[in-house]
Amino acid sequence: MKILLVGPRWIGGWMEGVEHGLLALGHQVQVFAYTSPHAPFQMNNEVTLKSYAPTILYSLLKPVAQSIGVIWERDMNLRLIKKTQEYQPDLIFILKGELIQPETLQAVKSSRRKIISWWVDNPTLYYKDYPQVEEQLKLIDALFIFDYDNLEVLKQKGVTNLYYLPCSYDSSVYLPKTINPSKRKQFECEIAFIANYYPERGEFLKYTKGLNIAVWGRGWKKFLNTHNFPANVL
Repeated sequence: MKILLVGPRWIGGWMEGVEHGLLALGHQVQVFAYTSPHAPFQMNNEVTLKSYAPTILYSLLKPVAQSIGVIWERDMNLRLIKKTQEYQPDLIFILKGELIQPETLQAVKSSRRKIISWWVDNPTLYYKDYPQVEEQLKLIDALFIFDYDNLEVLKQKGVTNLYYLPCSYDSSVYLPKTINPSKRKQFECEIAFIANYYPERGEFLKYTKGLNIAVWGRGWKKFLNTHNFPANVL
């Protein structure tokens, strides 16, 4: 099967892992990245200036930033349509896709081509900042959700063709390795918490104090130092 995999290039390698899995199953796959960690926008089509500009300057530049974001997003949607026309896939597999407009899906959809989407977030949390998501979910042929509890929420909001699909791992990246005995102590723990830092995860981690836990992921250093976690937190 010819598959066009559409997704975000995140630091976690989610799209790359899905691509590896599809290729291992014998499918033909081409990738279209609708965003990346350095894409020129944030919520509401706003380019990433807030982290770099002083508050007063940022408030003046915000309208320009939003305009640039709108142009970038429009161009990305047009490029997706063009990619579909050139590749002519049997299936379009979208990972999240909050920046893809319903009009784009209508343009690439055909009687023989299916469109499916897999979310590892609750789509309803995106309705406010990305209102196109609600309409988008009604146009796809199947929606896969990683959190079983979200199925009922989406059903109540009129979304059909729902399926539960939990996360797995990319065996070409995560595999057993032999550890030098002198370093083994560094990695030993009773509980491993593997995730990139978000404030909600930090709040959750506070309840694990006193347990033999090790934390692995990006962005944790400041939080762990501030809350005086023990040395075995890595």
